Amino acid sequence: MISATECREHAAECRQMADREHTARVQSILIDMARTWERLALEAEHSTARGAPKQRAIALASRDGTVTRKIT
Repeated sequence: MISATECREHAAECRQMADREHTARVQSILIDMARTWERLALEAEHSTARGAPKQRAIALASRDGTVTRKIT
């Protein structure tokens, strides 16, 4: 399962890309992606604290802005 630290690293990367982006629409998308990664970090912490289920769907955001689901 992806760790909370990894999720926060992805969130930081999205924010950095948003800071460099000139298009308001793309900035908004990247900021939303960063928020999603932060929520995933919280979920990862929560599931670790209570014992993770055997399978979880995790949203993975790529650099081109697409979001896919991964079962872990």
